[in-house]
Amino acid sequence: MYVGDSITHGVNSASYRWQLHKVFADNNLSYTELGINTGNTPGHLGGSALKNTTADYAGSTFRNTHCAQSSGRAWEVSGNASGGKPANQKYQRYNGTNIKNWLGLDKKTNRGEPYNGPVFTKDDTPARVCIMIGTNDLLSDTKQGSTLVANKDKEMTDLIKDVDAIVATIRKVAPKAQISINEIPAWCMAGTMANADVHEAVQEYNSRLRKWAQKKKITVINVNRGLADVTSTKPLDGIPSMFTADKLHPAAQGDLIIAGNMARALGWGGRTAGLPRKAASALAPLPSFSADGASADGQNAYKLKDGDSVSASFSPAAEFTVEFTPTLGNGSKDGWDADSALSATIPGAGSLSISEGFIRWNGTTLFSADMSANKEPIRICSVPGNDDATIPGGIYVWLGDMLIGEALPTSAPTGDTLSFSLTGSATAHLILHAADPGHAFAPTTTPPPASPKSKSKKRG
Repeated sequence: MYVGDSITHGVNSASYRWQLHKVFADNNLSYTELGINTGNTPGHLGGSALKNTTADYAGSTFRNTHCAQSSGRAWEVSGNASGGKPANQKYQRYNGTNIKNWLGLDKKTNRGEPYNGPVFTKDDTPARVCIMIGTNDLLSDTKQGSTLVANKDKEMTDLIKDVDAIVATIRKVAPKAQISINEIPAWCMAGTMANADVHEAVQEYNSRLRKWAQKKKITVINVNRGLADVTSTKPLDGIPSMFTADKLHPAAQGDLIIAGNMARALGWGGRTAGLPRKAASALAPLPSFSADGASADGQNAYKLKDGDSVSASFSPAAEFTVEFTPTLGNGSKDGWDADSALSATIPGAGSLSISEGFIRWNGTTLFSADMSANKEPIRICSVPGNDDATIPGGIYVWLGDMLIGEALPTSAPTGDTLSFSLTGSATAHLILHAADPGHAFAPTTTPPPASPKSKSKKRG
């Protein structure tokens, strides 16, 4: 059961739920969505290829069912447990219902009307509940600027009370349910969200949420890993390529990162894009590499400075796999260097550029992290796509086992040489694990341990 607001409902993008469905399909996990609503926010699906009701991925149908509503508030879902409902607000979302209605504990809605919707009890009791709620409570119900600063303590206190009540209701009906709560996602420092007080309030609330969850033994997921600009002086400053034009709702790339962070935190394993998994040590490496200026630092390991490069003969192919681990620069130590970058140029595809704070494909940011501290391998694959086109072809990029680039567009062919080159004042350390020009493989991952219920039909 997904509980949330527009970010879960889906506005201009299919929502992270669609990306999580792909996680489940890639890892052969079956599940049943439980919810009072179906589809995405009406009229706001934009250019997404996902239909408003169902869609298929790798032969697995996404039913697009949830307990989310655009503009939803935690005080609505809880039944206003905090008593913090603004005087001018009515129970407009979720058709006036709350989680006590959905779980069979109350036959009256928030409006005092009889509840006639679906009830999830007995065989339909949720085994897992994923919650992402609070953006509208904290920010839409409070004026920004000085008013937000003056009221944020009460707003946060009330929001935690409502989240606590939602969890208490779930545990009363489904005491064994696994509950996770996502932090409030980052926003971009643009438009109406270009307010330092707003970003500080979100960061502070997420900190309070983690402290509350630790006492309640609830998993809180940092969905902002890679989504927020690590080089920004403002807290939780979202990266524009991760969001839609309103700078608030995640775009497809933002949904991919949110879902990847959730899968990583909950032990579901990374995406495969329909590919078999294979460790770098089991791949067929290219026979040799040549270095121009770069100094060797072990087997297939190099230290690079401005102008140095490492290359290998690599004829363009429909499928290929390249895996390497880069570190670059020194992070924030002397200011984030955006101009210096280690570039991995793939013939017939394009270039993956790694700077001190970003991973970019052909100029578009895929992920933000302090790359001076990076210890995870990056894997790039060319995927031809499957026969029924439910897995699109293109370039796929992983950081560790987390997919951070899906079906990326390619550029014009750039020759027949796989090359790594460094430009700028920073230095880079490069470990080339493998490069297989004839096959595409997803990285290996450690699957979650099987639970006693995993052998029977899963619900959640």
